[in-house]
Amino acid sequence: MKTFPDDVKFRFKWRPYQARVLSELREHMDDERLHVVAAPASGKTVLGIEVARRINGPTLVLAPTLAIRDQWVQRLEELFLPPGAKTPDWVSYDLSRPSFFTVSTYQLLHSVMKKEEPEPEPEEEPESPPQERKDPATFFVEDDAVDVEDTDTDLDEDEKQERKAFDWLNQKKTNYRNAPIPDLAPMLLQIGIKTVVLDEAHHLRSSWWKSLTTLIDELGDIRLLALTATPPYDVPPAEWDRYMALCGPVDAEISVPELVRVKNLCPHQDLVAFSSPSHEEAAEITTFRREVAFLLENLPVNDSFLGFLRSHKWVQNSDAHIDQILDEPDLFTSMLVYLHHIGETIPQSALDLIADSSLEIPEFNLEWLEVLLTGIFYPRSGKRPKFKSEIEDIRNKLRSMRAIERRKVFLRNPLFIEKILKRSISKMDSIVDIANAEFSSYGDNLRMVVLSDYIRKEYLPSAKDTSPELNKMGVVPIFEALRRANFSGIKLGILTGSLIVIPSESEELFRNLAFERGISGNDMEFESVPGADTYQIVKVLSHDKHKMVRVVTEFFSTGGINILVGTKSLLGEGWDAPSINSLVISSVVGSFMLSNQMRGRAIRIQPENPNKTANIWHLVCIEPDSHNPGPDYRTMVRRFRAFVGVSQHETIIENGFGRLNTGEPPFSKEEIWEVNEQIFQRSIKRSEMSVDWDTALGDEDKEVRLIEDVMFSKVQLPSSIVKTNTTASSVSWPIAILLSSLILLFSPLPLWQFFIYLNLAVESFLTLFFILLTVFCIGLCFIPLYKDEIVSHRYLWRIFRFPSFRSIAYFFRHASVKRSLKNVGNAVLQALFYSGELTTHWTEYTLQVEESEEGTVYCNIKNANRREQSIFLQALQDVLNPVEEPRYLLRLESSPIFGKKRIDYFAVPEIFGIRKENAADFQEMWKKFVFPMDLIFTRNPKGRLVLLKARIKSRSVLKGTRSKMLTRWK
Repeated sequence: MKTFPDDVKFRFKWRPYQARVLSELREHMDDERLHVVAAPASGKTVLGIEVARRINGPTLVLAPTLAIRDQWVQRLEELFLPPGAKTPDWVSYDLSRPSFFTVSTYQLLHSVMKKEEPEPEPEEEPESPPQERKDPATFFVEDDAVDVEDTDTDLDEDEKQERKAFDWLNQKKTNYRNAPIPDLAPMLLQIGIKTVVLDEAHHLRSSWWKSLTTLIDELGDIRLLALTATPPYDVPPAEWDRYMALCGPVDAEISVPELVRVKNLCPHQDLVAFSSPSHEEAAEITTFRREVAFLLENLPVNDSFLGFLRSHKWVQNSDAHIDQILDEPDLFTSMLVYLHHIGETIPQSALDLIADSSLEIPEFNLEWLEVLLTGIFYPRSGKRPKFKSEIEDIRNKLRSMRAIERRKVFLRNPLFIEKILKRSISKMDSIVDIANAEFSSYGDNLRMVVLSDYIRKEYLPSAKDTSPELNKMGVVPIFEALRRANFSGIKLGILTGSLIVIPSESEELFRNLAFERGISGNDMEFESVPGADTYQIVKVLSHDKHKMVRVVTEFFSTGGINILVGTKSLLGEGWDAPSINSLVISSVVGSFMLSNQMRGRAIRIQPENPNKTANIWHLVCIEPDSHNPGPDYRTMVRRFRAFVGVSQHETIIENGFGRLNTGEPPFSKEEIWEVNEQIFQRSIKRSEMSVDWDTALGDEDKEVRLIEDVMFSKVQLPSSIVKTNTTASSVSWPIAILLSSLILLFSPLPLWQFFIYLNLAVESFLTLFFILLTVFCIGLCFIPLYKDEIVSHRYLWRIFRFPSFRSIAYFFRHASVKRSLKNVGNAVLQALFYSGELTTHWTEYTLQVEESEEGTVYCNIKNANRREQSIFLQALQDVLNPVEEPRYLLRLESSPIFGKKRIDYFAVPEIFGIRKENAADFQEMWKKFVFPMDLIFTRNPKGRLVLLKARIKSRSVLKGTRSKMLTRWK
């Protein structure tokens, strides 16, 4: 079989954006690649099948999970085959026996390519472990990475087995244990493979990527289709280059607002339910905070500790230990910051290494103390230092406080507090409140799904009249909390890989739906939940398990269940249940990829319900009355960078947590209650939410799209620096000429006659003005004659040799923060073009800068694709954010005529720092548009000393101010 049968064709009407992509298919495929970025629920699978059908040859489809793999065959059967047709024999799940249309997973492909026994299939992509304390990468994940929860010792045995095994919904697996593993590429070439489809290509681990690229190279002349909802725009350049080499440039993008506008996604809103730690959880946190405060109070009176810092060789003899200091600059800086904080005099030689004056030393805080104590107790050399008993007591105290984790001191949010807040039992109460509010609003039409990380079967009642204490979050505890709330009329259910629970009153409906899917009553067992006779545990024979998700999904959609609780692993990605009108994400996941996929479950349209709207609920536990509300809050803020919706400030569509208008921390308990009350009131106003979407989307005839802006504060811009360095030259230059001309013209006169002339001139202001103007012009004419007489004065020489008219141009270019940012943007844009990072000439782009009433400025570029926008905005952020660890710096040392010497720094963006030539290009563009500055290489001893000062100066001036990414529909 070499082509699709004639009766295989799409049996419905194409959506407008799908039709657009298909109409441009020939143009997009000119490089044998089609790369489509589309929001969840946009019909990527259907589009992929149609593209493969039009290429019309043997096809290999690869997906990240078995559930998503199975969707490809389901969509083929439902939408492309004649009504009533079953899975054709030319469809294969088996890579050892590929057929005309073969569907498999990246994990299985990797195993076959490596000729290894298949490893457990992944249900989702792991996140970086929490100890890394950084945003997880969203594309290439190292092979030894683990899920953020896999390190939890609370994981029950059922879940451990479930995670180790293949997806429980897996259809018949190929047993490679006793069979030779054939070479895949020759078999695919033999059947004439023409198309390879990569579904959710962002899932590729580094090992999977290597196996896949090896296969692609062996296949040679094939067409490749890459589909994703979350491309890895924020990965390092090298990883993006690998991704682009495989998938090709992005050919088509379909955003959430565009899909809502054409009625392919429903209007929706993100809502947050705040909670504060329970009494027991709060007591643990309060105890820790008190111990930290006590430690902070007693450190200055600890003579041994203070003596250790005072007499430290780095402090007392800095010049002799510069190499060691440069190996641990943060530790050295933290020493000086702490000594300055407690009023100690810092030796000038030490101070000179980090700042030009003590005024630039950063303010002391717990972050600096963490750096200081970590560096003292756990030096990079690995050699354990010997301390006096008083200092050892500090380390022992930190251990007892649980403030030391993996050879690092945490005084703000140690891991145990992070776990307390993220898994706070108070979130259970939030879920109950949400269920009550949603059921009161929707009644029996409520279709709510709650996604959690764990199952925790042990919380099911084991016998009648037993109710385990619900002290951990998970599927079963959430189900039990809702059941015990005893809401009248609500039907609850559970769907996980190893547990299905349904209401007893809906058992007959469940049996009928199962029978329609080919599962007879003899293949199922129903067992009452002990102590909860109104609910049944459903057990299904293993060979029918793969059918049960569809059965439970239909059961949920038809009203057999109002609230379904499940795991994010099973239901968080790829699960299709359009009837969902309320989603509660109780998972701790904060990554762009996974949170966006989970959210996508609820925003799909429901054809039989054209007025569908959806609420997406997010749970966050915060510390009351704290400016640092905790890691759970930070996770939520990070999560919201990926979501766009209608802002509560004004009727526009944008991303970010700020659009919810919940205010800024700290929040008191009363304020938490008030914010929640406002949010719950907002949740029931679904009709108003639909109207807001229509208003924000605007007229369909008006060309608008989703634009990424980067937002800066005016203190980040170079306008004040330019003004400082140009004012003296621009103003003092004509004044100096005027004064020197007056002196030269009137020097032959006696002093008393000079004052007579001056007195006469003062009597008439207009006369004085014309006299001074005449003298100034005469002075300009005679500059070549008398210049030698004044060059001995170093200040005047500086004035005359400085290109003053150019300095005036610099001054006016940065007269406002808006114009200043535009010039910085032009410098970055042209440098990107000349360094080869942008293939289109820079004149083809349109730089847009807006200024708010508060002085905040926004910047973006038009006529650029998503990747070009991302490169530009990241470079712009690099240069204006606080200096961190750039390879190159821009440095300006200025000596104004009046005042003290000033030194300013800006980081050369990382994308230019890779090659010296590119850094020099950026320096030249900076000189052209901003101001001349020196280029400093920071990877040699001299440059590292400059970098040390630059970081302190940057922190002092910007005070932690950073740019923010904002996505807006405009």
